[in-house]
Amino acid sequence: MHLPDPPSVEEIPVGDEKDGPYGIASGAGGALWLTFAGSGRIARLAPGGGLRTYALDASGCRPTVITPGPDGALWFTRHGDHRIGRVTVDGDSTSFPLPTPDSGPFGITAGPDGALWFTETRTDRVGRITVAGEVTEFGLPGTAPGALPSAITAGPDGALWCTLNQADAIGRVTVDGEVIDLAPEEVIVTETPREGLSVASDAGATVALDLEITEELRRAGLARDAIRLIQEARKNSGLDVADRIALRWTAADPAVAEALGEHAGLIADEVLATDFATGTGDESYGEPFTDEPLTLTFQLRRV
Repeated sequence: MHLPDPPSVEEIPVGDEKDGPYGIASGAGGALWLTFAGSGRIARLAPGGGLRTYALDASGCRPTVITPGPDGALWFTRHGDHRIGRVTVDGDSTSFPLPTPDSGPFGITAGPDGALWFTETRTDRVGRITVAGEVTEFGLPGTAPGALPSAITAGPDGALWCTLNQADAIGRVTVDGEVIDLAPEEVIVTETPREGLSVASDAGATVALDLEITEELRRAGLARDAIRLIQEARKNSGLDVADRIALRWTAADPAVAEALGEHAGLIADEVLATDFATGTGDESYGEPFTDEPLTLTFQLRRV
């Protein structure tokens, strides 16, 4: 049997250490468009590799997620100054303020109605902006405060779907802004237990457990525990969802230290750490966070 060749991975430098490339989207002519969250710029990478950058009107606006719009331009969220940006394929940019102050726009996508839809991480809202710049905001009834709507996409059902990062849920919004909740009696669930799983159901909830916990799974679980703790520390430190961090950590339990070392890449990716290493941070790092059950102590700082 012929096995396919492994994929080719190429790293293409596009900026310096202050640029912080974040969002990426395809545009007209096969070009890629990037946001530089650190320096407040938009970049266009041509198919042949030529890079052009376009400075926005505020270096601290933190352009974040970017998407092609129905008008042929690229639209992006400005998380730092709470605006929605638009850039033409020629590099001409404009931006539009949002009605709610300090809303923290993050995710953005083109909707099936010819408008752009975006999330507001700090106000638990989803917004809609037309290509003419008219903005409408919609609350998310039924979600607890701090749900943190983040990524958003157009679904195959003609609605918009978004992740609710801190609510461990997803939201669905119709193009007229209606948030639809389905009652339990409107949903028919058919359960077929898989062989090898222990399954139990009660009051409409079903739990299936694979009871075998290997050492590999145990280490992966410890790494996930560490990710959860670091994400909580990021939030308690007042960091934005797009902020990159440096992190120093120590663990008294050898098993925890082994798990964090094995999964260092995963943890760094999940918590947006550009520098993730053992040891104690210098005076530029914040106060240490400690979790006694994990015997884990860590410090972080924004980079």
